Amino acid sequence: MVIVMANLEERARDERYRQRRRERLRKKRERERRRRKIMLVLTAVVLVLVIVLLVKLLSSCKVKTGEEADVNATQATEEMTQASPVRFVESAMELAIGKAVKPMIQDGNNQEISDFVLQSQDESIVKVNENNEIVAKKAGDATVICTTADGRTAECHVHVIQMSGKKIRTDLDPEKPMVALTFDDGPNGSNTTSILDSLNKHNGRATFFMAGYKISDQPDIVRMVFEQGHEVANHSRDHLYANDLTESQQEEQMESVNQQIKSITGEEPTLFRCPGGIEGEYYQKSKMPLISWSIDTLDWKTKNTQSTYNAITKVFEKGFNLDGDIVLMHDLQDSTPDAVELICKYLDEKGYQMVTVSELAHYRGVEMQGGQIYNHFYKDEPVSDNSDDDSNNDSETFTQTEQNNDEEENSAENQEED
Repeated sequence: MVIVMANLEERARDERYRQRRRERLRKKRERERRRRKIMLVLTAVVLVLVIVLLVKLLSSCKVKTGEEADVNATQATEEMTQASPVRFVESAMELAIGKAVKPMIQDGNNQEISDFVLQSQDESIVKVNENNEIVAKKAGDATVICTTADGRTAECHVHVIQMSGKKIRTDLDPEKPMVALTFDDGPNGSNTTSILDSLNKHNGRATFFMAGYKISDQPDIVRMVFEQGHEVANHSRDHLYANDLTESQQEEQMESVNQQIKSITGEEPTLFRCPGGIEGEYYQKSKMPLISWSIDTLDWKTKNTQSTYNAITKVFEKGFNLDGDIVLMHDLQDSTPDAVELICKYLDEKGYQMVTVSELAHYRGVEMQGGQIYNHFYKDEPVSDNSDDDSNNDSETFTQTEQNNDEEENSAENQEED
């Protein structure tokens, strides 16, 4: 009877948590709608004011005579003819998908020009964003035209490749189910290498969200993960929660690990996972997509191989699936590697392709944006965590770490949990 009552109380707590979470999401959406309405009104007011100012400006200007216009046109033509040509400092560049770069433009005297606009000749391959940066969208070749304020032009050839710290395999079948296994708080010596062995045995790839304080002790493991085709991602330097940090401290936690990883692999990571799943203000303004999860195996809590394995199998036993899910595990936990071996075999037998987060997003046609939160990539469903998480997956294993923050340890291991 005591066990039954305990189970009922636990279910009640879970239901109250879900209700609170839905209420928070509802309020968040309401705030977003109000903000959009306000922005629309402000935009309309600004447009009206601009139009009024333009009308007044035009009405106050003198109309030049035809002779004056001809003289000015002749002078402008002569000035453009005499002006030195402009050029891209890099007239040809290679970018990886998702990367952005702001080109440097110089004149014939090697003086930098800042007043120019860029235009892509093929926006399906590269586009120009609001910061005048060239952004690689998909593999291929495209030409970008630079036009200066005085009308001079230059061309740059851009070759886009699929490799950029996120290695997209081309032999995956988009029609078959995919799941992204992710591992936090590593690298962790033999645990990480054992997980790599299990993944490689089943042609699987995974994303490893690494902490800076662990990277500095085990650069060889970081390099091994990268060279075997897995995705090396950022999990902050010290695994501190964002609500305990200022924006500048959040920036340091993120950017220092980007440089750490780049010094080892030669490439900056492209994905970030917030410690504890708590998104800070700087993180949400950063250039890196924020990766959450839809399935928490709770390996950090149970520290039990069978329980971690069961978190996956129970999804299918209840008639659901893992297609498009992001699964949270930890190579910090000694019980996890054996569970991964069982999970890989189980998923392989069910026809699942074990992919990186970037591969999953790529094959679901999602271009991840900096500061946006992603916890799954289901087919034909919103991918942002801004929407309610009533998914087609097992609600008992779908557990956000937020509800367990008060149970997790702040130990010398810099908070093992996520």
